[in-house]
Amino acid sequence: MASSSSNTRKSLNQTALLTQQSQKKRRAHPSTPRNPARNNIPRTTVIALAANPSPQITPHHDDHHDDVLPCDVLDHIFSYMPIRSAVKTSLLSRRFKDSWLFSRNLVFDKDFFRRLSGRTQFVSVVNHICESHAGAEIRLLRIFIDPSGIEQTVHKWIEKSIEKGVKELDLDFDLALEPFRMPFRLMDVPTLTTLKLTYCKVTRLPRDLRGLSSLKTLVLRKAVLEDLTVDSFLFNCINLETLDLAECYGITRLRVFAVRHRRFKVLKVGYSYELSETRVEAPTLQSLHYCGTIQGLRIDVEHDDGESKLRDVMLNFQMARSGVTRSCLVEKLITNILLNVEVLTITSAFLEGLTTRIRDGVYGSIHFWLWNLKELQLYVDSTSYCNLYDISSIVAKCPSIEKLFLDMSDTNFHGGTYWEFHQKPSLEDSPAIFHSLKFLKLRGFKFLNHELELVEYFLKRSPKLESMVLLLPKNGSVDIQPRDAAVCAHLFRIWRANPEAQVRVCEHRSDESPSPEHSRVWY
Repeated sequence: MASSSSNTRKSLNQTALLTQQSQKKRRAHPSTPRNPARNNIPRTTVIALAANPSPQITPHHDDHHDDVLPCDVLDHIFSYMPIRSAVKTSLLSRRFKDSWLFSRNLVFDKDFFRRLSGRTQFVSVVNHICESHAGAEIRLLRIFIDPSGIEQTVHKWIEKSIEKGVKELDLDFDLALEPFRMPFRLMDVPTLTTLKLTYCKVTRLPRDLRGLSSLKTLVLRKAVLEDLTVDSFLFNCINLETLDLAECYGITRLRVFAVRHRRFKVLKVGYSYELSETRVEAPTLQSLHYCGTIQGLRIDVEHDDGESKLRDVMLNFQMARSGVTRSCLVEKLITNILLNVEVLTITSAFLEGLTTRIRDGVYGSIHFWLWNLKELQLYVDSTSYCNLYDISSIVAKCPSIEKLFLDMSDTNFHGGTYWEFHQKPSLEDSPAIFHSLKFLKLRGFKFLNHELELVEYFLKRSPKLESMVLLLPKNGSVDIQPRDAAVCAHLFRIWRANPEAQVRVCEHRSDESPSPEHSRVWY
């Protein structure tokens, strides 16, 4: 044992001695530049890129601590940094001076643009970085600029990234007056997995492209499209997993036919100005986010085994021009896509299609159950006539619901005679009990009578409720006296079916409770 310990110490001492000799030799004979561009970096470029209103970097002039790692290892580490972070790091040490030359993430975004004095300097800096780039790979290229008049320069930047196997291309030309025409050759890239285009014009793609087979994510924002543009993308992108469109122009009929796409999981369709019809046929779809009108929406997600894979749905429906949502459209959606959903966000326009009314000569409601639903979020709009009766009706159809989010920031319930003499007595006599409900958040709480009735109803009928959060309006327009607030707090305690349930009234800025899975607008 003693001999082994002695040999180990001897080996460590020899290693330390060799390392010290190597470091002395390195400082005595500095290595030659690894890239000819290192001595041609404009000082103004480095200052502009590294500028920070609250600088946290203290330049180091002692290079002894970083001599342990070989240059190629340092270059590999720095290559994963965004370009701006790599430039800031280059100020820390002389050995880091060239680190930005190997960055794989060339992020020239809005923040990058704002820190420069204008488009001329932006173009100069990006040109210099692209021409000087010494790394073997560019993983991400993100550009934010008005390309008017410099289209060929922008093409060169994109081509440079293509030469180095770019995987993610994010082009934002929202500053331009006219959309940027995107050539097919700049999209036909075998290595590309993510393509995001903002304010670009994309026509129907030819069917002989071979470079889009690896594309997994396609995002189109404010894009000028044709009716068959999306269809041509789907034809060429057989491995597509996510399709996200929002605020697009020129497209009147959207057809998402993804029967042969075995990996297609996420579809997001945001409000597009001329879109009147949306048809979706995607048996492997798992997540659907839709913002627009319910008219013209047709969705088929039935899988080969007869069941839907859809688990996550957000339906931000706008009110119909007639002011009434057709119940038959809502019934079809429930039957076709919602039966297996676990997370659901809807608006009052959807809820109005479920209200009790005369159907086929019989007065009654739609018969359905959302057995798997765990989380429900409801936005009640100002033009809606929905009330507590309608809310309770859909929650009662979700026996497994655990989280409920109600946003009433833009509305005040108007019950009227029908509520007072029919719906309210029927609600009080209802046997509904929410056995699984554990958390409820109500946004826009103003201590109004109809809101207190809602709080009382759910507190009394939720025996496993753990927490209820009542968020005050963001504008602070709540007029309640301390004495009245104390009375409300006392009532909350009396109404609780679960004595351990916590009821908290708070402002938005101090809210730390759970948030819903969906936001109303994601784009």
